Amino acid sequence: MTPGSMPPFATNLEQEGVVFAPTYIQKNGKSNWPLIRKMLQSATYPTRDVSANIFDLKAAMAALHAGELRLKEMVKNYGLKYTHLQMSRLLNQGTSAIQNISKSTMAKGLRRSKKWMMVVKSKYQLIWYIP
Repeated sequence: MTPGSMPPFATNLEQEGVVFAPTYIQKNGKSNWPLIRKMLQSATYPTRDVSANIFDLKAAMAALHAGELRLKEMVKNYGLKYTHLQMSRLLNQGTSAIQNISKSTMAKGLRRSKKWMMVVKSKYQLIWYIP
């Protein structure tokens, strides 16, 4: 069983979903939904449910807006220096967690196939590849 939106035999990104260049959904208070809708419908592999995609994008924008408000509230209540410190701690904690999971997964993969390798390019960037 595979998810309906993720073809198991896709050979390029477009086969997995609509791909388009960075585009403003909203700029200077003006939304660009007609263009987004057109891009979703006219792609090489167009979406099956444009309305659902639009609702997903609107939900993501609402979540970003809520996050922006909470971040501003945190700066107001605790100050910029403390907020930067906490954001740095959160980033470091997430990075460590991903590195630990990746190392564990890599070790299991190496025991099974000796094909998976992991390269740590920087503190925040892990790259997986099959040589």
